[in-house]
Amino acid sequence: MADPKYIASGELYEANAALCEFAGHWDMDGDYIRCRKCDRAQLTNYAHFQFQHAQGCAVTPTSDPHPWVTFVRLVTPIIEAVEKAVHHD
Repeated sequence: MADPKYIASGELYEANAALCEFAGHWDMDGDYIRCRKCDRAQLTNYAHFQFQHAQGCAVTPTSDPHPWVTFVRLVTPIIEAVEKAVHHD
């Protein structure tokens, strides 16, 4: 197996940083996304609905209302960079 190539990209650096920030607030749990503060989860099938935190969750006012949509936006540049790298090999 050949040595893997590192995908160098400023866009990926930004995407990685944003993904790390996102992971500080949300956990991926199979096909659920879960608030790290209140532990409430949302199934992918409900991604178009606003996330419903547990009553009294401290992050509700500042939380991303659609974390699944945000997650997809965050990983899209990563997917595109990987596909571009694969096509150049």
